[in-house]
Amino acid sequence: MRDHLWHNSSRVLRVALPAGKHTGYALVGDTGATASPTRVAVDGATVATSPKQPGGTFTWLELPLDGGATGRTTDITFTGVGGPWRLSAFAVTDPGAPVPSLVAMRAVADPVWWAGRANPVTVLVRNTGTKDRDVTARLVTPDGWSGTERTVTVTAGAERELTVTATPVPTPGFATVEIRLTSGDEEIERGRSVSVVTTPHPDDAATAFDAGPPSSPLLTGYTRLSPEDVHTADRGFGWVGDRPNTRDRGNADDLRRDIVMQRGKPIVLRVPVPAGKHTVWVLTGDSLTDSGVTTISEDGTVLGRSGDDSLPSRAFVWFSFALDGGANGRTADLEITGSKLNGLWRIAALVVV
Repeated sequence: MRDHLWHNSSRVLRVALPAGKHTGYALVGDTGATASPTRVAVDGATVATSPKQPGGTFTWLELPLDGGATGRTTDITFTGVGGPWRLSAFAVTDPGAPVPSLVAMRAVADPVWWAGRANPVTVLVRNTGTKDRDVTARLVTPDGWSGTERTVTVTAGAERELTVTATPVPTPGFATVEIRLTSGDEEIERGRSVSVVTTPHPDDAATAFDAGPPSSPLLTGYTRLSPEDVHTADRGFGWVGDRPNTRDRGNADDLRRDIVMQRGKPIVLRVPVPAGKHTVWVLTGDSLTDSGVTTISEDGTVLGRSGDDSLPSRAFVWFSFALDGGANGRTADLEITGSKLNGLWRIAALVVV
């Protein structure tokens, strides 16, 4: 879904069909922008039209196809309604293909995982055969992670869920976790995966901010950081002086869909630092467009930055720096500046651990 074909004018896809009736499926949508409706015609006759879709949403369109008695080619026309058409994937089913006795119907996992804690992935397996089958699920994870394995019996003609977990390393990051399903020596599924961002659990942090507008979704357990959060003694954190702008892209998970951002003179965020030594983790990037370099300083000394160059659209990085709260704790005035591209800095999350 990350990439697609599109055009403002109609385009024809010619497909060779085997004999008999088939069903074609077209996946349409856009990870970033609002997707205008896509109308699909088969041999000149309209068979399906997608709705107008907000960024980050997709629709499968079902297309009736007929290869006749001996097979033939058919012309599938894609037309945009009020804007460009889009196509992310296209497939034609084969009714003559053998039906596997075990089928993975779906896999469910949150896109935001807690660093250093077990995170679940739940898989639904259907047994279409006539005999009960044992099914084992496990996760293929990056080096340093740990995971669980589980085996259940799926009754003939029934479905059953099984849940396995993976525990990331304690430091936040990004990973793709592959799901493996087996039954004895038979591999049921390989290749299905979930892409996740890992972040400190709020119980493992002194302070955990999820940045964005006042009304955007908030990551569970995190404290909202919006432009309205001016520092006060009662609040204990907030902006000092000028305040940033904010955006909710609406096309990613709760942590990465929204950001605070600004350019020009430094913006100061005052945060509490408990007694002792701490590490501050900052998540920066943009789920819609390229983003420049974000730099954080204190008293004119650079503490950390997102890198030496800009990030492409939909890319994020975590960067970190140390803060010392001393013997009794203190507040730190973090000066945030941007460079490269248009000079905009961006923060999606800031966590003190």
